[in-house]
Formats: sequence, C-alpha cells, structure tokens
Amino acid sequence: MAKVTVFTVQATRTFNFVAGDVLVVPRNCGHYIENIGDEPIEMLEIFKSPKFEEFSLNQWLAVTPPTLIKDHLHVGDEFVKALDKGHTPIRSAAAKL
Repeated sequence: MAKVTVFTVQATRTFNFVAGDVLVVPRNCGHYIENIGDEPIEMLEIFKSPKFEEFSLNQWLAVTPPTLIKDHLHVGDEFVKALDKGHTPIRSAAAKL
C-alpha cells in the first residue's frame, strides 16, 4: 500500500493505493509517495521528457523563505532550522523514448 499526495495550485489531495492502481500527476505538480504497508512497493514513473529530476520536499522547503513556510504550514522556527539546506537532486536520469 502507498499513500500519494499531490500538490496543485488549487488543492492538496492525498490518495491511498494498492497493487494495480494508476495515478496521473498533472504536469509541474509536486507529489509525495509514502509506503504505508508492511512490504516494499514497486512503482513505475513515466515522463514525456528527455530529462527529469527528483528532489526532496525537505530540500524544496529549505530554499523557501522561512516566513512563507511558517505562515502557510503553521510551523515554528525549530521546523525551519531542521530543514536540509542541500541543493543537489536525489536522483537525476535521462529518459529514452
């Protein structure tokens, strides 16, 4: 089982998935995938692009102005200080279509 959260301009939505489920994430929308089961999950990501990069939400927030994070996520200074300031992608790959 997996929980997938998709961040769009209009809303943030979370879905629970089991084997065989399919989700299309709209272009340029952030998303987060979490294993909520007892076994490893397998997933297939398909991109219509010659290049894609993945990065962590932690790193994304780390380069966001602290006042925006605190005002919109309703968190304190400790949360902001704990964010990883690294800017390197977790994984980068070139897709071959």
